[in-house]
Amino acid sequence: MRGLSDWRLGLIVCGALVTAGQSAWGATGVTEEILVTATKRVERLQDVPISIGVVSGETVDQMLITDLRDLQSFVPNLTVQSTFGNWSVKMRGLGSGVTNLAFDSSVSIFNDGMYCGRSRCLETGFLDVDRVEVARGPQGALFGKSTIAGALTVISAKPTDEFEGYVNVGYEWENDGYLTTAMLSGPLTDTIRGRVVAHFEDTDGFVTNSFVGSDEPDTRRWSGRATLEWDVNETLTATLKAEHFDTEIDGNTNQLVGPTGTFVTLSTDPQNEYRLNDKRHLSTGTSNEDYDYSDSNSYLLSIDQELGEHTLTAIAGYWELDYQNWLDVDGVPEGFLNTALSENFDQTSLEMRLLSPVGNTIEYIVGALYYTSDVETRQHSPFGFFPPVAGPIPVGSDRNFERDTDTVSIYGQLTWNITEQLRVITDLRYTEEDQDGLGFSFPVNYPDRQHPVYAPGAFAQPPEYIFRQQRTDDSIDPSIRLQYDVSNDMMVYAAYATGSKPGGLKANDGTLGTQLLAKNSDPAYLQKYIGQPSITAAEMAAGVRFKEGNAIFDFEDEEAQNYEIGAKMLFLDGAAGVNAAVFYMEFDNLQTSSYDGTRFIIRNAASAEIKRRRTGRFLAGHRHPAADRRGGLPRSRVQRVRWLTVSSRRQGRELQGSHLCGWSGRHRWRAHRTYARLGGEPCRRLAASGGRRAHVVRHRVTLLLR
Repeated sequence: MRGLSDWRLGLIVCGALVTAGQSAWGATGVTEEILVTATKRVERLQDVPISIGVVSGETVDQMLITDLRDLQSFVPNLTVQSTFGNWSVKMRGLGSGVTNLAFDSSVSIFNDGMYCGRSRCLETGFLDVDRVEVARGPQGALFGKSTIAGALTVISAKPTDEFEGYVNVGYEWENDGYLTTAMLSGPLTDTIRGRVVAHFEDTDGFVTNSFVGSDEPDTRRWSGRATLEWDVNETLTATLKAEHFDTEIDGNTNQLVGPTGTFVTLSTDPQNEYRLNDKRHLSTGTSNEDYDYSDSNSYLLSIDQELGEHTLTAIAGYWELDYQNWLDVDGVPEGFLNTALSENFDQTSLEMRLLSPVGNTIEYIVGALYYTSDVETRQHSPFGFFPPVAGPIPVGSDRNFERDTDTVSIYGQLTWNITEQLRVITDLRYTEEDQDGLGFSFPVNYPDRQHPVYAPGAFAQPPEYIFRQQRTDDSIDPSIRLQYDVSNDMMVYAAYATGSKPGGLKANDGTLGTQLLAKNSDPAYLQKYIGQPSITAAEMAAGVRFKEGNAIFDFEDEEAQNYEIGAKMLFLDGAAGVNAAVFYMEFDNLQTSSYDGTRFIIRNAASAEIKRRRTGRFLAGHRHPAADRRGGLPRSRVQRVRWLTVSSRRQGRELQGSHLCGWSGRHRWRAHRTYARLGGEPCRRLAASGGRRAHVVRHRVTLLLR
């Protein structure tokens, strides 16, 4: 077990300077309004004509939501899967695969307004947040590139005008682990406020690997943030933030079960288990413990300048991210198939936007974004020990990739308030992205797993190659929404929105050289894309420059359209609420990635679509006044999927002549036909006196139907 149910006791101790946390309930027993910034303005959740899920910072703290895997239990339509490499994040059942290390996520993260599209940015975790907003469906017009399935916005807690702080300590008995978080916030001068927070976590694993005698995964996390907020004058405020996340995970949770031929036999290993549990014995344990280490640093400067009734906002940011991991993919101690992944990534961004005053017949937002990033990935894979006369020599391959990206984007929003109750909101964004990439693969010998040695011709390796390519993608993403306020507690809307994700280059497919050599049967293709009618292995190893659209080294851009009608309603004087939406969403050129047992297959599907899907839920955070902190009413979230299809019309000939499966008309993975969740969080206060309080979250009950 992990995540929400791991921590059986959370002890919260508040010192003398600490102010007690504010309940969501006021004296009247009505919840405070939920505010969001999904439209670049601060608005009530119930007034925003977009399907949005919101999780408050209080919920994140009390339920120990440490990362996206925990968050998905609180946000309908969000699906997060931990894979051997990066996480796979999907919204409404759609999103790109993760086996291409160059893929940007289709659900991007915005940390206090700073964009990051790398999957690893989504894994950094939550620390001292004010709230987390999840916008569903294409958000290209306002959020920008690679938000084709949705956008995740994390808003950090801000410095306060009065001194406050807390120390949280938690211990987990079942598998042994502890965590601690400390925060201090308050004024430094009359115009400067500060906030610092630090977190440390150390947890043992829940899967026993008897081969090495350890419990896996053993996880250690360090994180911290420092924020300064300065009122330069009455109209100018500047915020400076520095943030660090460091994660070390030793071991994995994969377990080999069932008969495996010559690798595992019951007769030679009486402890071999043909069922999935929390133990890996001699034949199913791994001799080389997996590990996953990541390190992230980000820096942000935000400036808000009031210009009369207008507001000018500038956000400058820098984000660097490094990770490395070792994966025993086959799950047996012999080490037939292992792989090591590493990535170095950094980005710089600058966004500026101007907001008009609200309350007029015409309201508008205009903005521009510049973004540049560099990514370097490496995958080296030993292919087991093969015993020649001289002794065992592990052989394998090295696949390396480098890409520089420059993006420029301009956008705008226009709101026409036809009446006090009826309005039309239009958005438009233009984006241009330039990529310059280099990919190369070569065979190696492995005296040990840390020091691969170049070995041309080793074993039966695919031919080595050096590929280079530049590509440019541009897109125009419009959206339009019609909104009608039936009353202060009910709003209905109809929306059309689009999103796009640029094409890219393939990072870790070792068979690209084989694919190019096979094109010698098609001289016209070679002449068009590499400028010569034939290619040899020696020429490929020396280096080849591709032209755009070759479909060997690159893949095409992805587009999405979403049609949606919905309603947002509050009942019982705001004590309960229901949001509902019916939508049709279609992806064109869906970027897909899969592993067929020998290589990664990265290409564009013709289309994917969701039809007649309904979502409805009781809003998180709306509690009955009598519940207080001693108990909470159950919350239910329901979504319904009729069908989702993936068409392969554009790949027909290739599919007929290969071992690939055509998915035309079939139900897409992780797009559930019926999905329901019902849960509650019993909570009992243990003690409360003065500025100190302690409570225990006894258990979280969840019923999941699919």
